[in-house]
Amino acid sequence: HFGLSPGVYSHICQFAVTSESASQMVSITLLATVAAVTYSAYSWTVYRGLQGSFQRMRLVAAARPEASDEDAGEAATALMAVKHGLGEELPGVTLDATGAEVRAQLQRLLACESGEIDEDGLLGLAAGDETRVVEEVSERLCWQTAIRACGRRRGDTPATAEDAEQLLGTWRFCFRDYVNEEELAAMAGRRYAFTPVRLRGATRLSVSPAQWLGGDMVATLRDRFALLGFVPVSIEWRGRLHVPAAASAGTDSAAASPEPRLLELRWDDTSLTLGWQRFSRTLQRPPAAERLRHQPWELKGAFGGESQQTGPLALALCRRGIGTLVFCRV
Repeated sequence: HFGLSPGVYSHICQFAVTSESASQMVSITLLATVAAVTYSAYSWTVYRGLQGSFQRMRLVAAARPEASDEDAGEAATALMAVKHGLGEELPGVTLDATGAEVRAQLQRLLACESGEIDEDGLLGLAAGDETRVVEEVSERLCWQTAIRACGRRRGDTPATAEDAEQLLGTWRFCFRDYVNEEELAAMAGRRYAFTPVRLRGATRLSVSPAQWLGGDMVATLRDRFALLGFVPVSIEWRGRLHVPAAASAGTDSAAASPEPRLLELRWDDTSLTLGWQRFSRTLQRPPAAERLRHQPWELKGAFGGESQQTGPLALALCRRGIGTLVFCRV
């Protein structure tokens, strides 16, 4: 040992091992930092690259009945700001017009698209991929046209208990005609960019028979997410499918109700579960869900499956003042 005492030699060996471990830790930290910076840069690039598609989706969404002139103007301004054109799918729409003019142009475009829509073909596009976001302008226009068409087919006929029975079963989300940052995050997540909350399958709507004679059918809505990519989160809405009581013909209540009487999903309660089965925590009535559940969802119409005896293949459910969601039969 070159004349070194055992104690000194032991200390030197320990120092060498400690130095090597510290060097490895520095290397690991450096690699982790480089990976984090690289992934952040990639995610930023993905979000930036999606702005054109996202703003076009917002612009098309401004044609829905619940949208305002301000919505159309903001979407047009945002699309001009990201320097992405309209493409060939929105003829007759000018971005530098006022919000009212842009919305009127979009409404005229939808009216031109209101020919024969292959509803079963649309549902086929939604089959299989549960986290798919409809990004193509042409497909979004077809969906919005189909939603309008099913509302016209339904007409002013009051809803009945027989109509409600056709909704029994399980349905999954496949489209909505309004757009917000949730769509942008889902689009980025599908391209492996960072998103705080990642979808784990499509929203499920379950309608089951009434629990007692004369009661409303039971409805449950479930969303599943992954927080930060790995922590499971589920949100559940619980309510009922309400069949409005038909007013007698000729009564004051019938005359005072110009709107058709629709089936309604009325939500009574919500909960959020965070974590795994053994290590989970359930929060009753989380504020974010509670803010959204108070307005009932109206059955605007149904479409698909006219040639079958199994009832409709999809439902158009309208959230008052927000927009319409389409759920496909599972």
